Amino acid sequence: MLMGLRWWLDDDLRPCDITTASGGRATGCASTVEIRWLGGELVTWSCETGRRAMDVKLVCLVALLLLLINHRAKGHRLTREELDYEKQFELLQKPSVKTIKNEYGDIYDCVDFYTQPAFDHPLLANHSFHPKMKPSTLAFEEESKISQDREFAVVQTPIPNAKYYYGAKVVLSVHNFNVSASQYSSAGVILNNGEETIQFGWTAGDSQVHCFNMLCPGFVNVNKDVPIDDVLEPISKRGGPIYILRFSIFKDPKDGNWWLTLGKENTLQGFWPKEIFTGLSMLATKVSFGGEAYGPVDQPLPPMGNGYLGIADPKYAAFCNSIVVLDENLKEDNDPHEIETYTDDSHYRVIDYGWTNRFGRIMFYGGTIPQ
Repeated sequence: MLMGLRWWLDDDLRPCDITTASGGRATGCASTVEIRWLGGELVTWSCETGRRAMDVKLVCLVALLLLLINHRAKGHRLTREELDYEKQFELLQKPSVKTIKNEYGDIYDCVDFYTQPAFDHPLLANHSFHPKMKPSTLAFEEESKISQDREFAVVQTPIPNAKYYYGAKVVLSVHNFNVSASQYSSAGVILNNGEETIQFGWTAGDSQVHCFNMLCPGFVNVNKDVPIDDVLEPISKRGGPIYILRFSIFKDPKDGNWWLTLGKENTLQGFWPKEIFTGLSMLATKVSFGGEAYGPVDQPLPPMGNGYLGIADPKYAAFCNSIVVLDENLKEDNDPHEIETYTDDSHYRVIDYGWTNRFGRIMFYGGTIPQ
């Protein structure tokens, strides 16, 4: 199960998301890379592992660069998308000060705070951020159909909505399952203002059409002990033990940045600078809690939640509990009455169970595994 984050900027040319998600570690790294040239030729390079080992990444990187150079030598004029690939490869080559290998064979190259990918964003060229940054306050005390191939099963604040939000807080059950190489399934919190989105949670699977975690510049990490894209274990079992991920996202009213905290202790993980946003440089106009699934339209729908249709039982369905929104007056609302359910497809189900003394505000969601 991989933890990650994701965002989209209002850019018609390409998505720029960071998904923070913590889904399944089984497909944490795409094992096949495809480049489709303007003339229709398809070139595929396969890595020998599904994980992000640096040696494999370098092999794939060198091979892809050679393919790009070879194709250019034949007189092909690179498109904007192909140039973006080349630029992304260059950005990934950061000098490391330390390398850590975990028990799964994942290799993390630790870089200096000032050379992390966030600062490759053109709007952060003259930043004044530093590794000891903190928000001016901790906001929380301790403790519409988008596309044909992207499905949601969530509870959300209504649209249109005259209210604005400083943030959100939630506890997610953590699950994992197999999805195809071109699919992913996530759970988390999404904050929107217009076309701009901040999202964090867990993700099972991966996709080459979005930038996950730290692969796109923008999110500034301040926690050297917990890497974004970490593996979450153990994971929940249907009818068995349940494991959770607890976090909050909030906008600092003084510095204007959107901060991410983890756990009951509100451990600071990092922030999305206000400089990279337009709408979200102000406040969020919509908050959603629940699941998201992505896959090509010619494939079966990927599973969501724990893969089973949502029922009102935390042992047998994926859930979000202790749902809290932070309103425009910086007041916590732990039982928001304006929230409504939303799903794109009848293969997924959402149940807004409401308030309970044990779980706070709780909802259940999921689907697509044959019942």
